[in-house]
Amino acid sequence: MAIQEHAVGDVVNWLTSLPAVVLVVGGLLVAFLVAAVARVGVRALVPVGEQDRVPQIATP
Repeated sequence: MAIQEHAVGDVVNWLTSLPAVVLVVGGLLVAFLVAAVARVGVRALVPVGEQDRVPQIATP
């Protein structure tokens, strides 16, 4: 278990050593990637006849 905790600590130390610009740009890229995958996933999972109701359900 100590080896895994050490590996996680190394990753966290590496992330915190990166410049702020890299962290912000990387965070934005991850957010856009999640949004794009979610959009494609919803279109694949929701039947065509019910896709017009998705924004009404997702808004609240």
